[in-house]
Amino acid sequence: ITYEDVKECMNAGSVFICGKCKAGRPVLYLCPGAVNAFPAEKRIQLIVYLAEESFRRGYQQLTWIFDFGRLGENKGKDPEAKKTRKAMMSVLQDNYPERLGALHLVNTPWFISAVATVVWPFMNARTKAKINLKCTKEELPKYVDKEQ
Repeated sequence: ITYEDVKECMNAGSVFICGKCKAGRPVLYLCPGAVNAFPAEKRIQLIVYLAEESFRRGYQQLTWIFDFGRLGENKGKDPEAKKTRKAMMSVLQDNYPERLGALHLVNTPWFISAVATVVWPFMNARTKAKINLKCTKEELPKYVDKEQ
């Protein structure tokens, strides 16, 4: 995947690579629910491109921030959202299981918390330690400098 393959999708404003966290890992900031006219395949290509570009630059792990604050912008009418979520989970689990440095969920909706409650007991302790299920925007500066 090249920059040329994803440059249009980069401008959609739903996925950003934004500096480094305080642990020195690149930060991938995703906004599920933000208006995005691109098909699921293009969205996944962008995420893979950004992750792979970080690895090419010598980073072994990423810090992921999922900000659900824009959830509902499409009023539930994004036909590609479900396909994107499913494909992204598959790509991440199958190809990048050890690349998770940290995961912060911001503005977490109730249904994500409910799913996490069910899944949490089945996750290993090492993975759980990397996940912050209910991060607030006020807490983010503990993990990522405001300038990022």
